[in-house]
Amino acid sequence: MQMYDPLELVKRSSDAALLIDGKLRVLAWNSDAEALLGISNRETTKQMCYSLLEGETESGESICGPRCAATGCFLADSPFSHGRMLVKGWDGKRMPVQISTIVLPGPLMGGAPKAVILMRPIEPRGDAAASPSRILLKIHTLGQLRMYQCDQPVSWQHWPRQQAVSLLKVMLSRRGRPIHRDALMEALWPGIPPQEGFKRLKVVVHALRRGLGPHIQGSGTDNFVLTEGECYCLPSGPHLWVDADELQRLVIAGKEEMRKGAAHKALDCYRQARDLYQGDYLESDPYSDWVAPERERLREMHLSTLENMASLLKRKGHWDEAVEACQAAVIIDPCRESVQRLLMQCLWGGGQRSGALRQFGQYRQVLYKEVGVEPMEETMALYRQLMNNAGAAMPAE
Repeated sequence: MQMYDPLELVKRSSDAALLIDGKLRVLAWNSDAEALLGISNRETTKQMCYSLLEGETESGESICGPRCAATGCFLADSPFSHGRMLVKGWDGKRMPVQISTIVLPGPLMGGAPKAVILMRPIEPRGDAAASPSRILLKIHTLGQLRMYQCDQPVSWQHWPRQQAVSLLKVMLSRRGRPIHRDALMEALWPGIPPQEGFKRLKVVVHALRRGLGPHIQGSGTDNFVLTEGECYCLPSGPHLWVDADELQRLVIAGKEEMRKGAAHKALDCYRQARDLYQGDYLESDPYSDWVAPERERLREMHLSTLENMASLLKRKGHWDEAVEACQAAVIIDPCRESVQRLLMQCLWGGGQRSGALRQFGQYRQVLYKEVGVEPMEETMALYRQLMNNAGAAMPAE
């Protein structure tokens, strides 16, 4: 069943929009994009989006490219947004735009539509009549759900229809991607007859729009909940900030800084990402099936971030902070053996040699209790090295 028409998403968008495939080739381009950038649809088709936009920051740092942050997001089926990107305009000069995306389901394949990129021009900063993009809605999903509209807390607990909160949570779990109404009805009212479910869904969507709508007027944002055919979408973009998206942005940025050899900048990104993770994704919904994939994805991202952070700190000899990062990870996943080894090394390096040996013993007990096996040979070898070198420097990895 065709749930949406990607070409219609582009054609009917009120913003400049282009459709790209999994290889970042442009498949379609609407008239607003043609007017904004001065390139016809025929000229853009099959070209790489990064070669057309040539996006960069105000300091001249490149944003667009074959391995850009957006590509990483699309690979994870997650939306990408940027509050102020400079792109090449119709006159050849750089112009600031807001970037948001709608990610379409499916693999990163050439020829298959993968994402709609939406561009909205920003007036120059010197124009007093205009203001740069501002966040209208902030949603914290890591831990307990919290929302802020224009920095004011949203009392969603007092919304007259609490099903609107449930709908928001389902849409947050697939933010930036179209969701067919049948999938929403099944998540909210499993087994309900389609006609009755659609009636309820329309009422709840209306309630959600009312709950999120007080500060939309005059902002240039028509709605936080979009309708396209039989699908609904919570679009990503500069007016909507979600902590899970910010976490992913920081992790991607940290990996990019590591690739560049800028360890101190990578550490800064990883620390910010660690501080964002205040608990599991929507932890007040522990048994909802639609939460599980996103919860596991973000938990794994957090654990990997703590491990990468600890490895960097270990190289710098910042033992105490490295130990804290490892301990935070093993509290969440005590059977993560690579982190257990790293923790042993960091305890040893920081002078807590008896602590490093105790850590091995504790881990060995936990592992046998949980899965009934012994530690990996690599971990056993590290332990033997610790025992044999009690008076030596920290053992190598």
